[in-house]
Amino acid sequence: MSLDRYAKMNGLTPSMLYRWQKQFADQIAECPADPLARQPKFAAVKIDDTPSARQQASQTQASPLFSKDRQNPGAPIEIVLRNGRILRVITPIDFEAMTRLADALEATA
Repeated sequence: MSLDRYAKMNGLTPSMLYRWQKQFADQIAECPADPLARQPKFAAVKIDDTPSARQQASQTQASPLFSKDRQNPGAPIEIVLRNGRILRVITPIDFEAMTRLADALEATA
């Protein structure tokens, strides 16, 4: 589908789409042609039910969760829950909110 046709279908002007295409050319070039073909990155995770001093302190003040990927600091984080569901979040995200969401997704059938 051409940009002109897409713009018309979505109530945009073609010049706006061309301007965005030029403005975000670097980011577009970094995107794989087939996003599902990219290799996933995995990080080792240790589950520890013992609350640390930091976790106890965070219970009084919510803290955001950031990606530690230096090449892509806003990279999404995927968490495979015990029931097999996958929780995908875009950072930064409030850790407490993500925890509540994960708990809710694990509790539902």
